[in-house]
Amino acid sequence: MTAEDILRQNPRYLTLSKNFDSFFSFGPALLTPDEIDDVLNLKVATVLNGSIHAQNIISNMQFTPDFLVSFHSKVIHS
Repeated sequence: MTAEDILRQNPRYLTLSKNFDSFFSFGPALLTPDEIDDVLNLKVATVLNGSIHAQNIISNMQFTPDFLVSFHSKVIHS
């Protein structure tokens, strides 16, 4: 999830706009790496109350998942 109001102020605030308690959601299932042939072909969606607000495949993301994990691990501290 992203605090869009913060992100609109400046795209450099991406990390800040994602760094709030309860801003992590997932499901309806968790998969282990051996269950995924190619992570870049996974479909992701934002669903709220059964309504799809956004959907795409990971390969269309601006940054790869491994880059995002590495980046956020360096700049977000608990």
